[in-house]
Amino acid sequence: MSGPELANHLNRNNIKTDSGNTYAGTQGTYSLVKATYNELMKNGYSINADKVALAFVKEDGAYAYL
Repeated sequence: MSGPELANHLNRNNIKTDSGNTYAGTQGTYSLVKATYNELMKNGYSINADKVALAFVKEDGAYAYL
């Protein structure tokens, strides 16, 4: 799933950014993916972190968590 696809999904489900805004595309969604990946790794959930890494990609196919 790309950043814009994730943004559409989050907005459709009325999930807001930390500042209370809707997701507008890539920057906020990639920050969310990166934070999720890092938190999973920090807490020892590397298998789940790997799933996040594979599920969310940038529009060019690169990992979104980087």
